Amino acid sequence: MILDFVAGAAWFGAAVLLFPVLKKYSERIALWFAGIRLGEFVTLIISGILLLALLYNGQKYVQAGTPESSCLRSMGEVIRYTRGSAQNIGLLTYAIGSGFFIT
Repeated sequence: MILDFVAGAAWFGAAVLLFPVLKKYSERIALWFAGIRLGEFVTLIISGILLLALLYNGQKYVQAGTPESSCLRSMGEVIRYTRGSAQNIGLLTYAIGSGFFIT
């Protein structure tokens, strides 16, 4: 989680530093690149928050001690699925942002 946050901050920082360079060629491309990196950073933060929520939910499930805690189990599955989706969106924005340099 901490590594995700540091990586996202580094990528967004790189986009901010590249903004003046990219602006010389096209301000639209510079804004898009910074926006995509910001989106990636936000999805990484959301993924980290969902991981903390999953850990908290798991602690409550263990404290309940009964296998009939299906509500906590269902909530855990939803959080796990949502975190996976947030990570996939983060990877997609990373790929799109990296595609700027291929063309």
